[in-house]
Amino acid sequence: MTLWRRKSRRASSTPPSAAHLNLPPNHPSTPNNDISSTTAPQSAPEPEQRPSSRESSSSSSFPLSPKLRILAATWGGAIITPSLRDMIEPATQSLTLNISTLYAILQPDPAPNRRKILTLAYQFGQEKEEQIHILNLPEPDPTSYHDRPPEDLVITISPDTLPHLNAVTGGIWSDDSGKIEILGVFYGPKRIQNQSVMEQLGGYFSGRIWQIRGIGNAFFGEDPWLFTQKSWTVYFRFLGSNKGVQVVTGWEGAVLERPWGR
Repeated sequence: MTLWRRKSRRASSTPPSAAHLNLPPNHPSTPNNDISSTTAPQSAPEPEQRPSSRESSSSSSFPLSPKLRILAATWGGAIITPSLRDMIEPATQSLTLNISTLYAILQPDPAPNRRKILTLAYQFGQEKEEQIHILNLPEPDPTSYHDRPPEDLVITISPDTLPHLNAVTGGIWSDDSGKIEILGVFYGPKRIQNQSVMEQLGGYFSGRIWQIRGIGNAFFGEDPWLFTQKSWTVYFRFLGSNKGVQVVTGWEGAVLERPWGR
């Protein structure tokens, strides 16, 4: 399994200069137009008032939006979690993707001349407080691009668009011990919920099964994308482990050859 990483393009931010701070009326630098008829002894200038840490944070250029967390992501049978994290817009805590141009952005292309699937598990806020959402987005047929409006090829993940996305909620199977939870299984464009598949994957992750060979139509019990070679992806976690959500992915016919590390 190969980890593909896109070059980071983090934006830099410059803190506001002191010249842009709003000074209080009684600050020494503020002109005093109230002239008293009696001359009073000049008092020592008041110490400069600096903004508190709370005021500084409130003046940040980034709004207090719920933090978007990419837990894991795959593209064409390769793990691309770091690359998608780098693409998050800090100011809005959103992620905008054009599924028709990802092959040019996420380089090197993990499967040239194949139709790929983008999957990602994400949430806003802390994992214990928010649901985990999983998207499974097939790359469209290149010959159909001119027949589809541009907005059909672009997806934005943000707090505002969350209710409108066709995302599934993770957590569909757990083993009898309660230590392993499978959040989502995808084969091509379809989510798989076959109980036999879940039990075999659970046996593999727990170490009871040392190898799963020929992961494809026979293993999943169907062919959801006729005449197309498909990738598959499994999101899971070991409850109580500090590794959080993990992902394993590959192409039709691949082999899982050893128990997954915790």
